[in-house]
Amino acid sequence: YRVNTIKYVSIIYDAKDITEKDISPKEDYGEIYTLFFIVYLVVGGLFVMNLFVGFIVDGFNANKGASIAEIHYNRFVKLVTKSKPKYEYFATPKNPVSKALRNLVMHKYFQAFSATCVVINVLFMLADHAEPSDFFLSLLNSQNDIFFGVLIFEIFLYFCAYGAGGFINDLWKMFDLFVCIGTVSGYAQANDRLAQFAKSFRLMRVVRLMKMFTPIRIILETMLSSLPQLANILLLILLVYSMFAVIAVSSFGTIKYGRRLGPTASFESFPKAMYTCYQMITGDEWMDITQDCLVQPPACTLEFSKAYVYGWTAPDHTYGDCGSSLAVIYFTTFKLVCESVMLNLFIGMILDNFSFITDEVAHVEDSEWTQGASSAQVQDLARRFMEFDCGTSFVPLNSLHALMCTMQQPLGYRHEDNLVIYGEGERTAEILVRAELNIILRQDREEEAKKNKSWWQKKTAWLKHNKKFNCAMGFEDLMLTLLYWRLPSSVPHYLKALRQDRVEEVVLMAQALAITDFFRMLVARRRQAETRVSMSQRILFRGWSVKDPHNTRRLREILAIKHKERQKAKQRRQAWLHLQVPPGAFAFIDFHPLDSLPTGTLTHNSFLVEKMRAPKPVHGLELFRDKSAVMYTVLRFIDSRNEKKGLVLAAFEKDLFEGWHVINLSNDTLFAPKRRKARIEHKSEPWVKLDCRMRTREVDRRGRRLNRWKPVGVLLDVQSFVVSDGMDEKQRPTNPRSVVRINIGTMRDLHYDEENSDKAAKEKNLWQDGVLEVVGYVNTTLEDVEEERMIQEEAEKDRGYILQQDELGYMREAS
Repeated sequence: YRVNTIKYVSIIYDAKDITEKDISPKEDYGEIYTLFFIVYLVVGGLFVMNLFVGFIVDGFNANKGASIAEIHYNRFVKLVTKSKPKYEYFATPKNPVSKALRNLVMHKYFQAFSATCVVINVLFMLADHAEPSDFFLSLLNSQNDIFFGVLIFEIFLYFCAYGAGGFINDLWKMFDLFVCIGTVSGYAQANDRLAQFAKSFRLMRVVRLMKMFTPIRIILETMLSSLPQLANILLLILLVYSMFAVIAVSSFGTIKYGRRLGPTASFESFPKAMYTCYQMITGDEWMDITQDCLVQPPACTLEFSKAYVYGWTAPDHTYGDCGSSLAVIYFTTFKLVCESVMLNLFIGMILDNFSFITDEVAHVEDSEWTQGASSAQVQDLARRFMEFDCGTSFVPLNSLHALMCTMQQPLGYRHEDNLVIYGEGERTAEILVRAELNIILRQDREEEAKKNKSWWQKKTAWLKHNKKFNCAMGFEDLMLTLLYWRLPSSVPHYLKALRQDRVEEVVLMAQALAITDFFRMLVARRRQAETRVSMSQRILFRGWSVKDPHNTRRLREILAIKHKERQKAKQRRQAWLHLQVPPGAFAFIDFHPLDSLPTGTLTHNSFLVEKMRAPKPVHGLELFRDKSAVMYTVLRFIDSRNEKKGLVLAAFEKDLFEGWHVINLSNDTLFAPKRRKARIEHKSEPWVKLDCRMRTREVDRRGRRLNRWKPVGVLLDVQSFVVSDGMDEKQRPTNPRSVVRINIGTMRDLHYDEENSDKAAKEKNLWQDGVLEVVGYVNTTLEDVEEERMIQEEAEKDRGYILQQDELGYMREAS
């Protein structure tokens, strides 16, 4: 075994001196005996011992897989783990200057210029020699200063383009900054030697040139990505060394110094034992240390006590400085485990990584993944994933279809010509993928629920960040699931057998999802029909609004008022939206449908004719405010969208219009809420937001209307104007009539605070507009109106008359 560990020189010399039995040794008597050791070294030392290396490397190769599918699958898993989406710690500046500078520093010509400067600087530094001429020194110093200025200029461009956080986001930029700081420190020192050493920092920039060559860059990045795995193996080796060091301290810590055991190699303490173990692994004379640890009396003292040492005056001890017969077993086991296994495990991991590197460099990429996925293809999948994850490393499950439409085949639907093909097979595979991802999410939730039951998790719950998506999938889970269902030929057979129970569960989940999708489709169709009806009504109202001159004039004047407010706010350097005054209260205006004009109704225009011959728009508004405060108001829908609703009865209390003001225009008078103040610093006056709702025409068994309501819209404003048949000879309007309209709709420019966010969300779904005209006023009660309606219906049934509504809303009898 000692010869196997290449400690054979002294043994060969002793073997050459062997003569015959009972004859003294003679120097170099049997040189032929050396052939035995040569053959043994070849067979035992170089062949048998290296079986350890072959065994370990074969174990790493076994992890790659025995079949082509296993190799492709293991390689894909490794690439997915290595290519997980990475995010920047600091946000990149969004200003135009930074964007332009980023385009500059990333341009191929700028990269070529930077690389050329590095190469020229390195060549000059390599040309330095002893006793240079003054011209050469001047040239060398000049080029050092020039290229150092170029380096500082590059760092400045990086800082402006990516910000200070860009040096932390990108390790290559951090490397350039480190080189620049090292060079600056060299220039700042007065010592020429230290300055010359610091200037050599720029030689390290040659490493950046490797980034420009794809094969070298792949090797470099793979080596860097293998550092965590190397650290794990080093930690394992350190733990094994620590175990043997502890055993050595307890077993050989008091042995006397010998031929090799001494100040430079001993087991007196744990640090010295660790150092001695490292020495033996790196080729120290371990067999001499073994012999020193086998020392026995009389060459040593078995026990430091009066019984074993003559004249011992110190306190007795239970130990001595003798060795142990177990030293041979210890050191042989140590060499086998720590050198033949652990170090070869380290070598095997390095060989495995380099095998992965060479496979990556020699990999032939194709769109169908016949040779497996390449690193570039997996990185493209990661980039597609990052387009949907919003920086959270998770993509919502409802974005699966859109994500797969952007991904290239075979995992996605997009072909090389950017054509998306989505057939029956793709639809079935997507349902199965969704089903398995739902199962994975369910398992994650169950595990998270178990963790949250612990006392520690409850106490530290406030430290956890709230998830941005409720049902979201990670990159690794998504890629592996897509591989299982979109490319099953790359899944090993043993894994398919292990997934048999999962596949049955996925099929059940897929059936549940199919049922869920069916009901969602029904809901979507119903909403689509509702939206179609709503849009058709919107189109009807829009067409009527364009044709009606009074409504068109009102909209034009309102836009002019808003434009003036925006201009004033801009002159005062204040945001127009910040001038908005939120409503101070909310109230409802109830519309009760009428089949006919109530008895005793006085028309709106008849009141004004009695008082004045030439009414103005403001007079009609004043009459409406006075009469509606004490009487019920009869209204009629006049727009083409709502004209079938006919007459309605409404009550406008005086307190409802708190915060509303009158706006006198050239042809109209508007009564609207004061929703904006002149300046931000002014105190705002609260106003009441009036929501209009209409009672349905549904009746109970007795014929009375049910107390069910349907929202109609928000009361936007009240418009008053005057119309006439023309002008007489004195240019006075003939037959003037006052018209008051109530405009309802949606306040889409109204911004709510957080407390009213639910109300705002509901109003965004409302797209209701309508125009009602004031017909007249009636001094009655709702009970009287309801009773009159029921009596009239009974009379209609008895007399068999058909009621027709005339153009003013009155109900006339016709046979």
